[in-house]
Amino acid sequence: MSCLGPGYNPNPTRAWSRVQSQCTYLSPDETATTAYVPFLKKSVPLENLQYELSMINKGNVLQYKCNSANITKSQKYSLIAKGAWNRKKVWATQTQNYSNPNSNSLQRINYPGVISVNPGTSQQAAELCQNNTIPDGGSLNCNLIVNQCTGAVIQKCVNNNCFPTSSSDVPGPIIGLCYNNNIQTWYPKPRYYMNNSLNKFPEGYKGFVSANSIPNANKTAL
Repeated sequence: MSCLGPGYNPNPTRAWSRVQSQCTYLSPDETATTAYVPFLKKSVPLENLQYELSMINKGNVLQYKCNSANITKSQKYSLIAKGAWNRKKVWATQTQNYSNPNSNSLQRINYPGVISVNPGTSQQAAELCQNNTIPDGGSLNCNLIVNQCTGAVIQKCVNNNCFPTSSSDVPGPIIGLCYNNNIQTWYPKPRYYMNNSLNKFPEGYKGFVSANSIPNANKTAL
């Protein structure tokens, strides 16, 4: 309750800006040593938090369309004519006399079974083993290259999306720049810092009305 009576209300009710600069969930008494980063789906130490967020922002900026090669329509048509446009990773190959559903020898998992093929037919594949069978269905594990007959691991593929900043023409000292392709790109909003967003009472404001000039609501009702 106000010291000037129950009927007193500030007039105007909002005399100064209440824009908050910091996040509302930050607490000066916070004792946590780690912070969870949803983009990375992991917790990082507080001393590394700013570095991790800066790394995400840098990687996001480099995904912008305006940072890519702005080729002309003629250049685009030339690449299409050469078959060099929209190149994609090929996982299988097939010709009139040859078929290979796993040309990269990746590990096949969760497949229901195998199928028998006749050697020398169009179904013959690189996966064909001595028992004339090949795995069918399931999914390919892109992290392991294996022997299709024995299942022995030949090579482990580790996704490394860390490159020097010089590869992306980022100015400043050369450091490692890492980016997670699973993070969806976004257009960041600029953060504005306004001088009137402080909590200091606006001294000298001419729009205030004296509390003595405002009638008490209870007395008016009587």
